[in-house]
Amino acid sequence: MMDFIRKNRLSVFIASYTVLFALLAVCGALLAKERVENQRLQAGFGTGQRGLVTDMAYCDLPRMTVSMHNPSSASAPYLRADLSLEVSRADEAIIEGYQPRIMEKLNILLSNVDMAEIQRDHALPQLRAAMLKAVNSSGIPVPVHDLLFRELVIM
Repeated sequence: MMDFIRKNRLSVFIASYTVLFALLAVCGALLAKERVENQRLQAGFGTGQRGLVTDMAYCDLPRMTVSMHNPSSASAPYLRADLSLEVSRADEAIIEGYQPRIMEKLNILLSNVDMAEIQRDHALPQLRAAMLKAVNSSGIPVPVHDLLFRELVIM
């Protein structure tokens, strides 16, 4: 046996090194998995609830019905929108207190939208971005992260 090791020293070294490297990789993977699980538990994820747990909340705004600007027609079309605002869970109560101001800003913005403008390709993402900008510039003390259309109907 000793003769075999002496003759094949390089082969034995490579085999030993490979086995040692594999053991270290397995140990590192197990420790990393345990550390990630501990961080998830500390952050509030994986508390036994099903689904994704986040610190975001959605504030539903009251349904809006707005008369739109249409210079080519005598009768103005109406836009009905059901919207939700994505905010931090801690800021949810603050947003509800500023709903009248938010609704006013959105009402003014939507009433100035031309019918031809909203019928273009890619108009909805641009309208959503303009609405989000209007909400965040309305003087509310907390940021609104996103604006979601639950329903958008032109009548």
